[in-house]
Amino acid sequence: MNGNPYTNNLFLVDGVNNNDMGSGRTILVYPSVDAIAEFKMLRNSYGPEYGQASGAIISITTKSGENQFHGGVFYAGRNDKLDANDWFSNNNNTGKAKLRRNDWGYNVSGPILKNKLFGWWNQEWNHEIRGQSVSACVPTAAAKAGDF
Repeated sequence: MNGNPYTNNLFLVDGVNNNDMGSGRTILVYPSVDAIAEFKMLRNSYGPEYGQASGAIISITTKSGENQFHGGVFYAGRNDKLDANDWFSNNNNTGKAKLRRNDWGYNVSGPILKNKLFGWWNQEWNHEIRGQSVSACVPTAAAKAGDF
């Protein structure tokens, strides 16, 4: 962003720096999509409170509890059985590689002390199977015998 490498971006979760400085500025916490209340990306002309980066400021605000009980479940899936084969796999006769991703989870929110203390809980799991389509040149019997 702004001509800077990705390591110059600042990631915030609820106003707290979410960059792991010891491993090339990767993200420490990956909040569940269901737990995000607001997402804001500042690209330029941001205030002095964001003085930790010369790139973009990516700020995420998480959800909080409320005075009524609410909850939800979710599932998102991807299966290679529903995908078409790509040109490279068709050309090399290798077939499709496996690609199966399952994300599921739940959330619960509600009052702990009415009008005073609220709670929000979210949990998410994912499982991924990722295969690889391989094509290789195998020498003929004549080439193995030295006839090139």
